[in-house]
Amino acid sequence: MMRSLQLLLFLFISTLGFGQELNNKLIWASPTFYDYGVQGFQSLNDGKHYVKTEVGDNGPEINKYAIASGKKLETIVSLNQLTVNGTPLKVSSYTFSKDDSQIMFSSESEAIYRRSTKAYCYVYTIATKKLVKVGAATDAKISNASLSPDGKNIAYVRENNLYITNLSSLQETQVTTDGKYNTIINGMCDWVYEEEFGYTKAFEWSPDGQRIAYIRFDEKQVPEMQIPIYNGLYPSQLKFKYPKAGEKNSVVSAHIYNLADAKTVNLKTSSEYIAKIAWAGNSDELGLITLNRLQNELALIVFPFNKGGVGETIYTDVETEYIEIGPTFYFGFTGEGRSFIITSEKADYNQLYYHANGKPQGKSISQNNCDVAEVYGYDTKRKQVYYQAACTSAINLEVYYATTSGKRGVLLKNDGVSSADFTEGYNFFIGTQSSATKAPTYQLYSAKGKALQMLKTGDQITSNANKLKVNRKEYLSITNSSGIKLNAWMIKPLNFDENKQYPVLMTCYNGPGSNMSMNEWGGIKSAWHHYIANQGYFVVCVEGRGTMYRGEKFKKATYKQLGKLEVQDQIDAAKHLASLPYIDGKRIAMQGWSYGGFMALACLSKGADVFKTAISVAPVTNWRFYDTIYTERYMALPQDNASGYDENSPLGLVNLLQNKFLLVHGTADDNVHFQNTTEYVNALVEANKDFDFMAYPNKNHGIYGGNTRLHLFNKISNFIFDNL
Repeated sequence: MMRSLQLLLFLFISTLGFGQELNNKLIWASPTFYDYGVQGFQSLNDGKHYVKTEVGDNGPEINKYAIASGKKLETIVSLNQLTVNGTPLKVSSYTFSKDDSQIMFSSESEAIYRRSTKAYCYVYTIATKKLVKVGAATDAKISNASLSPDGKNIAYVRENNLYITNLSSLQETQVTTDGKYNTIINGMCDWVYEEEFGYTKAFEWSPDGQRIAYIRFDEKQVPEMQIPIYNGLYPSQLKFKYPKAGEKNSVVSAHIYNLADAKTVNLKTSSEYIAKIAWAGNSDELGLITLNRLQNELALIVFPFNKGGVGETIYTDVETEYIEIGPTFYFGFTGEGRSFIITSEKADYNQLYYHANGKPQGKSISQNNCDVAEVYGYDTKRKQVYYQAACTSAINLEVYYATTSGKRGVLLKNDGVSSADFTEGYNFFIGTQSSATKAPTYQLYSAKGKALQMLKTGDQITSNANKLKVNRKEYLSITNSSGIKLNAWMIKPLNFDENKQYPVLMTCYNGPGSNMSMNEWGGIKSAWHHYIANQGYFVVCVEGRGTMYRGEKFKKATYKQLGKLEVQDQIDAAKHLASLPYIDGKRIAMQGWSYGGFMALACLSKGADVFKTAISVAPVTNWRFYDTIYTERYMALPQDNASGYDENSPLGLVNLLQNKFLLVHGTADDNVHFQNTTEYVNALVEANKDFDFMAYPNKNHGIYGGNTRLHLFNKISNFIFDNL
């Protein structure tokens, strides 16, 4: 369940003057198409109230509202009254304690990697109006600050060690002492866990606040990556541990620190990965979700605190290919002994299973033959789980509930994508609905799905969009050479004439478990696609094999051979498009970013007779260069699957290239390293292949900041216009 209910509004053309033509400057250098988050609905823990930051007479203030009525009840604190040495606190974010009596503020937050941050931390007690700085003895910023459930302590990570501060005495206790940059990390994830398992806080308070479980990462044997940063007379270097496919990972271990006696219990584990940690609804048993190196064997191990670190495996899941710990994976104890709910693809589709009393054999409680996309959480009062799933089609998503007894039903559904964000206690949720032709609406619902209050309607944005001169996105299916129907969308050129022939820009991502063909409001990327279409191009996106919401067999068809079947699907789709009378089959291009960049290069190499040109941004050029968790999940170890790594690698297909293309990369990309592009450029030069190339100094995988996106998409657009 998400603590902060963020209302996201895709402002497609709210400030666009009618008659004004789409262009890159309007799209990328103005606020017209950007996604504005309307701050609000941070649920309090009582489940009946929410707070939001608003500007009052004395500046920004945190106000309290009743969820059911939307009525403002009080101003909890004026932020200008929170001062440090006479200066107002620079608030980055805030969260409330479990009893809503304290507010934890992060200040002057700065990013570390994609999800991790560090900041100064302060705790404000509402009743006494007292503000205290956490870890005041040092000026160093801290990460992952977390209040204990009883509100007495706060835990955090500083310089790779785990600390606890008592909020009454302000006494700081150092739980670990061996933390060292690029060597040992306590209570915080290493780079590859953060990127591929999607979390950074590697510790959890026990429900009673008397114990804290944490993961320790020993990075000593992990090879170090060095990225030059061009920021002065002499460049500096970003150095961090990055395990590439086949190389050594961090050695992970789990521990429980007991506050009462300041002793640590070391849990006996030998797994390659500890993917999840969770207390089993009590403070005496800790559960670990572990995976082997190939990520096809999962285990749930429960460790009683008083058993000296010895655990008991109560559940296993074994797959022929892999088990993905990502957005579609869920695990959680229900608070009734060892009972838990977990997702599994063992019946072809990703479904929810309830295991009563920790029994290894559970029962499916979600709908058969459709994939669960996201789980919002478990309601202990109603004994039901809330989730999002693709049950009507692979391009639509709905919100459902399922009880542990087997009852299930739909809470939110439309012809498009529906999602939910629940308050604490699961009494209410914000339902968001959109489609390709309808901007998002945000409405407050009861837990039973009854509409209570419209919070934000997208009618005006939809109306404005309808007045813009663009063709609608159309959804269709294209059959590949194996007889499999592939989902796709297309945008026709403005003033389309079926008696003329048009060039085609194909765009894709097509990484395992991805989906770009959802029936939802497209935002800024869709605006750019419409811009290209308005210049006289078909824009088409095809979901090849390996993508999601079509069951396990379709998604895992690309296992051990990334770049083979999904590339063939794109080539088949291009051939189908070329057969249409209004398509100029000699003018088809492929464009993609990251995995899509990998696809663009592979398509241009293998489909040189089909694709005239390609645009590849931040591509993987050989999977040997990418990280262990992602790559080995889908490709196994390079030592055991050398042909799978090499036969479909763009780096090994350079000699097949016949046509010109554009290659783009940020030099400070910590995800898909610039090395991928430098190795590829070397191979291109050696083979005497012509190409266009752009490097963005000091830019990471997102390639943004200032006018960077405008410059990038001007370059991409002009390359398309000049070469297609």
